[in-house]
Formats: sequence, structure tokens, C-alpha cells
Amino acid sequence: MKFTFSNISLNYFCRILLTLCLLYCPATLADSVIYADILKAEDYRLRYNLALGGQKAIDIKDYTPTKVGSQREIVEMIILQKALYLGGEKSTIAFNPKDSLTLREVTSLVKGDSLLYGNTLWFEMIKDYQGSLYISDPLIRYGEYEAGFYTSRSNKKALSTTMETLKDLKVITSSQWGADWRALHNSPVQTINFMGSWIDMLSMVEYQVVDAMLINFSLQEDLSLMFDDKTYIPIPNIKIMLPGSRHFVVSKKHPNGAQVFNALNKGIKIMRESGEIEKLYRQAGFINSKVKGWSIANSTMLTVDAK
Repeated sequence: MKFTFSNISLNYFCRILLTLCLLYCPATLADSVIYADILKAEDYRLRYNLALGGQKAIDIKDYTPTKVGSQREIVEMIILQKALYLGGEKSTIAFNPKDSLTLREVTSLVKGDSLLYGNTLWFEMIKDYQGSLYISDPLIRYGEYEAGFYTSRSNKKALSTTMETLKDLKVITSSQWGADWRALHNSPVQTINFMGSWIDMLSMVEYQVVDAMLINFSLQEDLSLMFDDKTYIPIPNIKIMLPGSRHFVVSKKHPNGAQVFNALNKGIKIMRESGEIEKLYRQAGFINSKVKGWSIANSTMLTVDAK
């Protein structure tokens, strides 16, 4: 007996086939949205939108930062989108603030509940999760991450510190901040461990309970940082290198993980070869030419061959 489809049967079959494709064929992300998680506690979207100035991230050629807050996170949100686009991923990128997300937490990526993070993470923090995470080529390479010993403008004793008297400097940090912790313990300073918030640490610096804390160099001409109407400045001519490299991470368990990671890493390679990654970090003030000749407190770590 010859079997034929009626028009109704054929239409029904096509609808079923289309539904199955939508459910079980996630490889195509064109015209969809990729969600990248960021910290809700420090929701960078407002400053990110201000930095874009109405442009699309993929069209940014030169980064013109505002003078409010750290720019590293903002410029990385731009680099992420440009790299994905250059790698062939044309989906819209949306940043998703999450209450539970911290810089020490990758559970949602490991489980596949989240696809990727919108900012880089230290390799030291993610290296043990390589079975569950795709790790991109480094955005910040070993030796590129530098910070200053920021102190209160009124702390004349701390501001007079030299390499010879660095051993007397009391610097507050947290043992949970792995890169900061290792950097300070490979320098002559006295390291004070504190498990409270960054803001509490800054208050201890202001009231001179401690001398200084590590902070990325600011965009101001004098490298000063203002917070809550108080001014902090770096001890002149001394900086520290935070050891390690920083990378984007993508979940291996997310159904779109492999496709997104391949596009992302391809785009990172293109941007690295063109010099655009370093240029954007410099324009953001993260790689800061004003401190190029400063002495490095933990210079022995520069000889370490590691990520």
C-alpha cells in the first residue's frame, strides 16, 4: 500500500520537527541573547553604559574612561563583546547581576547554570576547575597587574616610605585575596589579615590603624583616589606586582559553552595580535604609564614562570 501525507498531516509533521529542533539543537545562537554574569553588589552596568556613550561595545575603537571607580571591569565588559563578535558570535550580550556571585565563587559555572562571567578571574582561582570550565587565553598576562600602596593623604610617615623602610609598612589585605596575599608575603611589608569588607579596610587606612592597602592605580593625574569625600594617594615610587594571569571562563556543562568559548578565544587571539587588548587596558588606566619606572616591592616574583 502506498503511503502519502495529507496537507494537514504534512503541516503537523513540520511543526513537530521545528519544535524538536528548537528544543534539542542549541548550536545556533544567532539572534539570541548570551547572558554574562557580573557582581550585583558592584553593578558596573551604569558606569559601563556611561563609558559607551551611546555606542555599541563592538564599535569602540578607543576607550574614554570616566574618573569614577575602577575601569578594569568596564573595559573587560567591552573586550568580552568585541572578542565574541570577532570570533564569529553575533548574539546580543546581556550582563546579568547576581546576588550570589563573588570573585571566589564559580559554582554556577561548574554546574552549568551560568554560561560565562563578564569579567576575568585569576588563573590560580580557577585552575582546579579545568574539568568543568573552559579557560580563555590570558587577558592580563603574568606581570601586567600592578597596584599601589594607597594611604591617607594625611599619613606623612607612610608617604615617606622608601624601599629601605618598606619593612615598617603595615598593609591590610585579606587572605582570601590570593594574588594580593602572595604578593605581599613576597615583599618586605608587614601584612595584616582582615576578613571584613573593602570599605572597612579603607576606613582603617583613613584612621591610620594600618598604613596602606593595595589598590589599582587611578586615572587622576596625581593617581589619587576619592571615596566618600576622602582622598587616598599611593606611596610614591613604589608599586607591587600581583602574581598570576586573569582569564575569561566559560562553563563546559552549559549547552552553548563550547560554541561560545571557541568564538571568544578566537576573538581574543585576534585582539591580542592587533594590540587592541593592551591598548584598551592602557586607555582605561589599568596599565599605567605614570608608574612605569617605579620600584617593585616584590620584584623577585617577576622571575616566576607561571600563569
